[in-house]
Amino acid sequence: MQSIRHRESSSTKLAVIFSVMLGVAGLLLGFEMLDIMPGAPLHPFYAKAVLLLIFLVAVGLFLISFYVTKRINTIVGTADRIITTADLSARIPLDGRWDDLSKLSQTLNTMLAEIEQLVSGIRTVSDNIAHDLRHPLTRLRNHIETMRGRADNIAPQELHEQLGELTKECDAILTTFQALLRIANIESGKRHTGMRAVDLNPLLHDVVELYEPLAAEKSIAMHFSAMPCPIIGDKDLLFQAFTNLIDNAIKYTPVGGRIDVSIAPTQKQHGRVTIRDTGIGISEEHKQRVFRRFYRVEHSRRTPGTGLGLSLVAAIIRLHRGEITLTDHTPTGLEVTVSL
Repeated sequence: MQSIRHRESSSTKLAVIFSVMLGVAGLLLGFEMLDIMPGAPLHPFYAKAVLLLIFLVAVGLFLISFYVTKRINTIVGTADRIITTADLSARIPLDGRWDDLSKLSQTLNTMLAEIEQLVSGIRTVSDNIAHDLRHPLTRLRNHIETMRGRADNIAPQELHEQLGELTKECDAILTTFQALLRIANIESGKRHTGMRAVDLNPLLHDVVELYEPLAAEKSIAMHFSAMPCPIIGDKDLLFQAFTNLIDNAIKYTPVGGRIDVSIAPTQKQHGRVTIRDTGIGISEEHKQRVFRRFYRVEHSRRTPGTGLGLSLVAAIIRLHRGEITLTDHTPTGLEVTVSL
């Protein structure tokens, strides 16, 4: 979003110019009146010049007032229309870019576009929450109703199993809300207190070592190459981010695939982590959307998960003032680059 910076008003500049012209006209008239003898007539040239200057100043001030009033009414009218209709797609019309009011209108339009995008994101997240929680809540209710209907005839072993299923459903719902709260806390900047000197080399080594058994189950070869890479960051959050990324790489890499994890220092206290896999990859239309909350490439949403993993990763990277990019890894797969 554009930052609103103080600029000297173009309308003010014009008004000052016309005021100076009016002052000059007054001075000329005064000098002329002082130089002439009592009863001597005013020279026609000076009289016409003074009258012309006064006329130009009057016309200029009128036009400035008319233009400023018109532009302000346009801005107010657009704001009233947005408030009345709740149509955030409305924008302030621009008929020029030379004056301060046009610059203000342009900045307000940028702000409206950002608000529209945020509101649209909230609506999408709300729809996805309703969709993702409907099924576990429905199953939870059905299990409870079943247990109520058979309360007198349920064997202890079956009761134990049913209670275990209910616990799993509750845990899945709680996991979703805990992930949302974690993202909210990170985005609010409350985790800045955890920033310390941390070396990405041992941190990534621990993550790779943690997921090697899971990769071995799918016969996925994992390769790790790194050198010392000290940065300033939150060790726990970075560990969480990289576990999510490697977990996704293993999940979407077929049996017999390969995952490469590498670290390279870029500048002092900066580093770049690259995770390459030979999985199914992500199409261009989804590469930016996957960082949205609850967004999934698989629209059927049958794959287990909350759809918050990459959203959490993006929030952690933003907290560290870093950048994450997704590119194709030839011949197949995905390359994830995290710059910190």
